[in-house]
Order: sequence, then structure tokens, then C-alpha cells
Amino acid sequence: MNQDKKSGYHHGSLKESLILHAFNLLDEAGPDAVTIRAVARRAQVSHAAPANHFHDRTALLTELATRLFQMLDADVRRKLSEAESADRARAYMEALLEFGLRHPNRYLLMWRQDLVDWDDDALSACMDALYDSFVNELANLPRQSGRDPHTLAISLWSMIHGYVTLRLNGVFKDRSDEVSGANRAAAMLDLMLAQ
Repeated sequence: MNQDKKSGYHHGSLKESLILHAFNLLDEAGPDAVTIRAVARRAQVSHAAPANHFHDRTALLTELATRLFQMLDADVRRKLSEAESADRARAYMEALLEFGLRHPNRYLLMWRQDLVDWDDDALSACMDALYDSFVNELANLPRQSGRDPHTLAISLWSMIHGYVTLRLNGVFKDRSDEVSGANRAAAMLDLMLAQ
């Protein structure tokens, strides 16, 4: 067995080891802390070793973002599989909201165009697939006929993203709606879909 005693990774799995360490660093310290050197240090390899898999920091962060959009897509699919047909758009929006609040630093990285290459084919494909499935769910809402589902998708996603970002930055707190008593996020989804 060809195992590096210093780092504990098996040769051939360095890429996955680097990604694991990058995610751990991201979770602990946020997107700005994830650098090639910091990840190499955590993986106990030379700072040049990651170059075989990631030519620069942007490539590493783009790989993380691609995997994060895949994780979000899996969460959305799970939520949709549990939802009644009339509640699928809401389930989709809940998945977006819950993912952002559950994984704050991961969510923030996903939307950092200054750190991630949004022209990357794999990342673009993941983002497009996620957006397209949201548009399809909204297009199937009976009360939305005659409306552009893209305009609706952009407005709803923007509201969810804004709320999540403001919560993550501590501007909004996890509170209840004063009229219904429901969790504020749930009440917001009700309001958004009542249009």
C-alpha cells in the first residue's frame, strides 16, 4: 500500500483529501480563509502538491462551489420527493433557505463571483440545472399562469437569498411572525407564494 505517513492520505486520493480539508477550513473560517497554502498545510503536503489538481485558488474554490450546488440540488430533490404536488414550489424554496442557514460559509462561497469562476462549465451546468428546475416548479403553479416564470423565479430567489444573507450577517434574527405565530421564514414563504 502506498501511503504517505506524514499526511495520512493514500496516493491517488490527494484531490479528495484537499477538498475535505478545504471544506473544513471553509466551515471554520469562511471563504476568504481557504487558500491553496492553508489547505496544503492542513493536508500536511507541500504547498506545491495541490497544483496537480488545482492550478490556482479559483480552481479550488470553483470545485467547492460546484460540489455545493450539487449538495443543494440533492437537498432540493429530497424535499421535492417528500412534498405533495401542490407544495412543490414551497418545498423548493424551503430547501434553498434551509441550506443557506445550515451551511453559512458554504452558502456565502457559492455566490462569491470574486472567488469562483462562474464561467466554469461544470459549475454553470449545476447552477443552470438548479435554476431551471425552480422555474419548472413555478411554471406549474396554477395561479401563475400568464406570468413569466423566470421573472417569478428571480424575484423569489432574490428574496430568499436576501433573507438568508441578512440572517447570516446578523441583521435579522430567527423570530416568529407576530400575526400568525409561525416561524418568520415560513411566514415569508407563505406570503411569497400567496401572490
